Amino acid sequence: MSSAPRNPTIDMCRGIGIALVVFSHAWALPDPVYRAIYSMAFPAFLLRAGLVFQPSRAVAAPASHLWGKFMRLVVPAWGMGLVLAVPYIVAWALGRFPDDEFAMRFVGTMTGSAINEWNFLSTPLWSLFCLFWLDVAATALARLGPSVAGALMTGVGLVWIVFTQGGGTWSDVNPVEWPFSLRNVGCAMVFYGAGLWLGGGKGPRAAAVGPMQFTPASLTMRRALLLVVTLAVWVLAVRHAPDVLNVSRNRIGTTPMAMAMTLLAAFAGTALLWQVVVLLPTSRAVVWLGTHTLPVFGFNYLVNKIVFETATRAGVEVARLGNWWWVLALIELALLCAIAWVLDRMGPIGDLFNGRPLKRVGREKARMA
Repeated sequence: MSSAPRNPTIDMCRGIGIALVVFSHAWALPDPVYRAIYSMAFPAFLLRAGLVFQPSRAVAAPASHLWGKFMRLVVPAWGMGLVLAVPYIVAWALGRFPDDEFAMRFVGTMTGSAINEWNFLSTPLWSLFCLFWLDVAATALARLGPSVAGALMTGVGLVWIVFTQGGGTWSDVNPVEWPFSLRNVGCAMVFYGAGLWLGGGKGPRAAAVGPMQFTPASLTMRRALLLVVTLAVWVLAVRHAPDVLNVSRNRIGTTPMAMAMTLLAAFAGTALLWQVVVLLPTSRAVVWLGTHTLPVFGFNYLVNKIVFETATRAGVEVARLGNWWWVLALIELALLCAIAWVLDRMGPIGDLFNGRPLKRVGREKARMA
């Protein structure tokens, strides 16, 4: 195993990305801000997931590798889904919740439904189920090498997008028909595959990739020029894209031009985010957030609802916050960080919700050896 330290830039990007995801779900979010965040936050998350994939491990022990991914992604999603289900279970047991709706929401939660009406406020967890399928696909293609596997996944994703946009049939279906958020995998493959191709299979210890791989000797002009060009492309693409990227609904655009502009905005936004992260000094707080994203994803909608209802009862007209929308967003992010911090200190439960269910078991065995 490589002795190279884990690259903090990757976790910095993930930390900033999860903060943007929380902001994108904030109440009274202005449409321009919504479009801007959605164009980069989740594509960057998916690209980062492909970037840290390690084909060597997948080839050496594919079954063990996938089991580890299952324990790190699906099991935490199930655990948080069951926690979110508790109020609904109580209401159902008291006869205050219809049997058919409870069953539908339970199935939707356990299978990663991204539709609010089909789960227990667990919509963001769809991404963990989706990531598991992406890792399955990457593992199946791992012997081809990261470049070929990444290019193939991106190509399949583009074909999927072309053949599934515009009709609605592929987007609005019963969650039982598409378990584990399988319906979103094709769209997500575009960005995951790009990350796999760029990362070259080096995993979380890889340096920043491509034109973002700056060294101390790099010219400041190169940094500035690339940043300005990327920013300009991203702004133009976001302003002129008629549709908003929504991976959770497998929606990119309804026309070829709309698809092209949406994808351009997504890749330009992701590149812009990476460049900004590379230029920023390493923050321990942001790195910590980047390594504790699962509880933030899982309890995002619950905290969102609590903040909204609390603000409403306090007499705040949330719909009329205007330029003060970010206050509620910061409160939500702070509460989610607090939840993640508490869970991180709850022993096996914290390990489960953070995707490391075997960590303490392994540590105890090491002590006994």
